[in-house]
Amino acid sequence: MDKKIFLALSFLMIATGGVLIWQTWCPSDIPVQTNIDQSICEKMQDQAEKDDCYWNIAEAKGDLSICDKIQFEYYKLLCYRKIAVAKKDLSICDNTYYEKDICYAEVAEAKQDLSICERISDRSNWKGYCYSKVATAKQDLSICLKIDDLWQKDACYADIAVAKQDSSICDKMSDQEAQFPTKDSCYADVAFAKQDLSICEKIQKQWNKDVCYASFAKSKQDSSICERIYGQTLKDACYRSVAQAKRDLSLCDKIQDLDDKNNCYIQVANVKSESPICTQEAKLCPDGSSVSRTGSNCEFSQCSDTSSDWKTYKNDQYGFELTILDSWKGYLVITDFWTGWTLPNYSVDIHGPGIIIRNPNWTTTQRWQDIPIMVFAKEEWGAIKTGNLAVSAAPVGPSKLGENQKYIFALPPRWSGFTDDLGQDEAWTIAHTLYAL
Repeated sequence: MDKKIFLALSFLMIATGGVLIWQTWCPSDIPVQTNIDQSICEKMQDQAEKDDCYWNIAEAKGDLSICDKIQFEYYKLLCYRKIAVAKKDLSICDNTYYEKDICYAEVAEAKQDLSICERISDRSNWKGYCYSKVATAKQDLSICLKIDDLWQKDACYADIAVAKQDSSICDKMSDQEAQFPTKDSCYADVAFAKQDLSICEKIQKQWNKDVCYASFAKSKQDSSICERIYGQTLKDACYRSVAQAKRDLSLCDKIQDLDDKNNCYIQVANVKSESPICTQEAKLCPDGSSVSRTGSNCEFSQCSDTSSDWKTYKNDQYGFELTILDSWKGYLVITDFWTGWTLPNYSVDIHGPGIIIRNPNWTTTQRWQDIPIMVFAKEEWGAIKTGNLAVSAAPVGPSKLGENQKYIFALPPRWSGFTDDLGQDEAWTIAHTLYAL
């Protein structure tokens, strides 16, 4: 198994209805050499770096005694696991305590030995994982039938389908969509493994099928594939990604959404130019006027406050309004955009409009809480709710504020309460006055 993959994967089972949550930890990229002197690790002041150093040397030399020098017990056990797999030595797993089951599974995969899986308790989720990994290593579908858990069985089928580049194996999967992998994701993965665009046609959900097409268009730098996409959001994203890859401004002309088209022009121009080009976003002033970015630093010009009716911010473009508190008189409104990624492979970037309401006291040295309103098309919001589109790294999605016939308005995940910005309560109050028109 590749060193970086192994080091990045530490599997922690969390009681969430039987679902396995995978968490990662990566030691530092210290060059792995068998002649490294352990004494250099002792010179390191930071304990985490010292543990990383021992880990790398232990792995390079296959020396368990060096693992014993690691202070953090969990990482010490991971060090044992790594060497057990490298040596295909099951006896080492017996010293890994609560890591023993996954150690057995990984050695079983390395040796392609199904009998090792039988050593794992029937009550352990790692038994199904072990069956799945051995089945994939041997490319033996019959082993998948030993797995009781539906999700793990589907994962077994999906892994073998990709390994054999056989989309018909995906047909054996259940129709459940609550967990990954799904039939659709299996078809997409096989399509890429085989580099066969026609397999995208087997995908049932239109959004997932469009993502498959967009991913192929991006990898092949072929804008003609974008024409197969049904949804306009993904079609625009497809043209933008190919335009950037080919540095072809003419492809931006095919984008329907005006904001997305302008962003495409800027992104392609910046790729082609050595000097940055100011983005074409505008800052909306309380009096209804707007100012753009100018100068070598692309800073906004100053607004003039001549409005007497500033307590209601109304956005006619997207159709919503907010009630502004007295303490926010002189607030700024900045046009922005959000960025998202299609799941599960983050293969296509999606952009959409956003509006930032900024406290007039905000400065770079004393930040006040912004109010970032995300604007979603109904199709985009549906993809977020079904887990096919992510707009942040947070484990939760954006929170809905309201909707009209065309758009959904929402706040980003964890937008407030996770920083030291001032005025967070006031920002929350204003945000929740949003009224969709």
